[in-house]
Amino acid sequence: MLFVKAAKILAASFAIAPLSGCAIATGLTYGCFLIAASYAPDRYNAFFAASLLAFAFIETFCFMAVGLVVYLLLR
Repeated sequence: MLFVKAAKILAASFAIAPLSGCAIATGLTYGCFLIAASYAPDRYNAFFAASLLAFAFIETFCFMAVGLVVYLLLR
């Protein structure tokens, strides 16, 4: 029984690794948004809309990763 619990915790730790990728992608998205807005301030609204869409995709991936961890731990 202890082996099964250890395997679940190990699988959850591997499944939560994409969260670091989500954090990096969020930082890159907003960093690139700031750079683009500084180069072309008249296109600020278009850049902001695109960065919000990118953030939504990143957060969807993050929630799927967290859902996988919860599924692995509760199964």
